[in-house]
Amino acid sequence: MRALALFACAAASVLPLPIASAQTVPETAAIPRHPPEVAFVGEGEKGYVYRKFPTGERLYVSDRDGPGRSVCNGGCASAWPPVYAPAEAAAVGDWTVVQRSDGRTQWALNGRPVYTRFHDTAEVATGDGVDGVWHLVDYTRPAE
Repeated sequence: MRALALFACAAASVLPLPIASAQTVPETAAIPRHPPEVAFVGEGEKGYVYRKFPTGERLYVSDRDGPGRSVCNGGCASAWPPVYAPAEAAAVGDWTVVQRSDGRTQWALNGRPVYTRFHDTAEVATGDGVDGVWHLVDYTRPAE
């Protein structure tokens, strides 16, 4: 039993932390309201950033999208998966729901539909600046 406990401690020290245990927002700060498919994660000096929950990938926006509408369909949506919203989803804070051309709903931050990138992991975001139109959602600071 002691060996099992030691293994568990050793494994925990080398495994990446899940999003749920990431740095928390200071108690004096107002945590921005956001949908359950998105996490608001503290990343030290850089500030806080929205990530897809529970997988942890960074979020992107595209200059090709118009306000409140996505034009990333077909192969584009395969390479840049939309962050889908449940059919019954409603706006929360700065997040709204947009209707996609296939009838599904997608989350949008400040009116801009958000995506992940097929090639990304929680640790590595590779799509910032691709084709001059894809951009990571910026870091932010919670309101004090």
